[in-house]
Amino acid sequence: MHSKNKITAINTLAVPVLVYSFGLFNWLRMEIENIVRKTRKHLTITGIHHPKADVNRLHIKRQNGGRGLVNLETTHNNAIVGLSEGIKQDEDRLAKLVQEYDAGKADCSLQKEANLIKQKYMIQKSCYISRNNRSVNFVHNEKLKFTFIAYVVLL
Repeated sequence: MHSKNKITAINTLAVPVLVYSFGLFNWLRMEIENIVRKTRKHLTITGIHHPKADVNRLHIKRQNGGRGLVNLETTHNNAIVGLSEGIKQDEDRLAKLVQEYDAGKADCSLQKEANLIKQKYMIQKSCYISRNNRSVNFVHNEKLKFTFIAYVVLL
């Protein structure tokens, strides 16, 4: 299998399995880093990634000269913050029960983890733009000097 096909297979088959579990299980940062490390090691063993090549190039889009591998740490952070915001903004009775239960948890609360991620990485600088039933949220990261763009489809 060529490198483009292997990266596409990882992004379409393996990453969604992990993303589905991000809100359900309490993933430690070390566990996610171990998965990323094992993936890089496998790509190096199979000859897709050179041992002395820049690691960040793996996560840059293919059109921009990278490999296009999805960054699991960023995906985890976006999933946790998105799930937390969705639970907070939902007016449904069940969502309110989930929010109350989550607020009562002492150690691994989704809201607390989302707030830590927001404080550490995301400082909101711009606004929400709504076009054609889509909400676009631009979040600028001051520390790392890049912008997250999250698209939310409004039903």
